[in-house]
Amino acid sequence: MNPRVSRSYVLACSSLLFSCSFAFILQVFFFSPIAPDPLHLPPALLAPGFPTNDELQRVIKIGEGFLKDPEDVCVDKEGILYTATRDGWIKRLHKNGSWEDWKMIGGPNLLGITTSMTGDLLVCDTDKGLLKVGEGGVEVLATHVNCSKISFADDVIEASDGSVYFSDVSTKFGLHDWYLDVLEAKPHGRLLKYDPSTNQTSIVLDNLCFPNGVALSKDQDFLVVCETWKFRCLKYWLKGEMKGKMEVFIDNLPGAPDNINLAPDGSFWIALLQLTSNGLEFVHTSKAAKHLVATFPKLIEKVKGMHKKAMVVKVAANGKIIIKFDDPNGTVMSFVTSVLEFEEHLYLGSLNSNFIGKLQLKTPFFADDVIEASDGSVYFSDVSTKFGLHDWYLDVLEAKPHGRLLKYDPSTYQTSIVLDDLCFPNGVALSEDQDFLVVGETWKFRCLKYWLRGEMEGKTEVFIDNLPGAPDNINLAPDGSFWIALVQLTSNGLEFVHTSKAAKHLVATFPKPIEIVKGMHKKAMFVKVAANGKIIIKFKDPNGTVMSFVTSVLEFEEHLYLGSLNSNFIGKLQLKTPMSQ
Repeated sequence: MNPRVSRSYVLACSSLLFSCSFAFILQVFFFSPIAPDPLHLPPALLAPGFPTNDELQRVIKIGEGFLKDPEDVCVDKEGILYTATRDGWIKRLHKNGSWEDWKMIGGPNLLGITTSMTGDLLVCDTDKGLLKVGEGGVEVLATHVNCSKISFADDVIEASDGSVYFSDVSTKFGLHDWYLDVLEAKPHGRLLKYDPSTNQTSIVLDNLCFPNGVALSKDQDFLVVCETWKFRCLKYWLKGEMKGKMEVFIDNLPGAPDNINLAPDGSFWIALLQLTSNGLEFVHTSKAAKHLVATFPKLIEKVKGMHKKAMVVKVAANGKIIIKFDDPNGTVMSFVTSVLEFEEHLYLGSLNSNFIGKLQLKTPFFADDVIEASDGSVYFSDVSTKFGLHDWYLDVLEAKPHGRLLKYDPSTYQTSIVLDDLCFPNGVALSEDQDFLVVGETWKFRCLKYWLRGEMEGKTEVFIDNLPGAPDNINLAPDGSFWIALVQLTSNGLEFVHTSKAAKHLVATFPKPIEIVKGMHKKAMFVKVAANGKIIIKFKDPNGTVMSFVTSVLEFEEHLYLGSLNSNFIGKLQLKTPMSQ
């Protein structure tokens, strides 16, 4: 090639490359839709106490295929569930399980939804503003505040005095470019109040960071508002000495808070989003990266991590996390935007699904025995997550491990699972020096030892096996041994009921025969077991002449006190010293 031509070619390519680079830089840094600040993501608040779990993979999908991106849910006083979907509908689920296209609002702009005292719904529409929807139609309540358009109404709640509090996420960005507000990381949001007596809307709080969910406390003395990209929730006082003041309710959440709802017990359920995927946190800390992503929207999909997992937390009224539920890989549900508790179930909305998730809450509804440790920790047994007190014998018949040993921490109000998959865990007792705990497994005829201290800490072993009866309650004796009440699970000659599946089905289906195979009402027995798991002494009333079905035995001042579910008294037995069998 001619050297002059070659030189001209190189110069032309260089000029083109420079022009393209200059144009690219102009586009990214001078025509970017954002003026960003760095966002330093906080360290997760939970780590040791709340390991990742897969509880949200238990959700049942309701309305699947009938719903398009149901962002929020609410339930009226008749028990009818409502949701606003991305195709512009308010849809509702009747108690008989049938779905209905109830009201067409139009547009893909519907977000937060709640019930009002009048029986109507209050709905946030990012295009129209705050709406009231009822059988009579749709009424627009608020479109502007102080001559400023409400362009991103997100969540709403009504107070008992009729005041309506709702969030306006951003005065700069709308629903369809919401992620630009996260990238810019500047406080464009507001908490607003609509007064139905004057039809006026006012600003309660300004300069908020992506204010999202809004909820009132149980006695309505304060309001909680979520700041999504701040990973925190604020508390705004409505009553009392702090009225009109604001403070942090909870900070450093393990995800970005979306909607929040009051739970029946006065705590709060908060849906959490994942604002970034692993390894891409730098996007939020680098202005250049933010400009690049904002200028080329396709890249946003690369840094959106919220579509890959789901997380919700329950937070006590004092701002302490109680429970966390996850679907860490989004196997069943992801991008959960709301969580509502109703009749012992959670209802989960999502902008990444065509259904509402319904999750049955596992509650310790068969809490049985309890003991407190010297550090204030409370250990208690939950006999069965499937059967309750009045059908406890079905758990024995089924003979599957539905039980748990739980621990309540009064400093955090947190309840955690110590041991799972236990076989009718009943009595619970601490050793004399509290280095281990003993829990009885009733239909296994044994007790387990769970180590709390020392080299074996966190490990479980059999404390005593092949007991002469099924262990009920356990109590520590003054000398460091244990008193264990034993019940008789079957009468002589009817052991086959427990070895035959057919017999078990028969007895479970026709409850009357249960009385025939219950042998515990016919005798009483309890044992004293040394700290090494060896039986020291056994007491009996073999025919139940005076007392039967003894469920607990406690030693105090050289006497034993005996409880029973088959008597109208407490038994008191003087101990002979030295003891003789």
